[in-house]
Amino acid sequence: MCTLTAEALHLIFDANHIRDVGNAAAHRFTTARWRKRSRTPHFRTQKIPLR
Repeated sequence: MCTLTAEALHLIFDANHIRDVGNAAAHRFTTARWRKRSRTPHFRTQKIPLR
């Protein structure tokens, strides 16, 4: 029983770690993509005077 729960906990922690790493990688990719995409229009919108 003890070894079974230990293995289950290890698998759960492994799954959580893999999911966290995946989320971090996805977040990094999405933020980098958005920075590249929004870099040029940001300055264009800044130059337009607000009325």
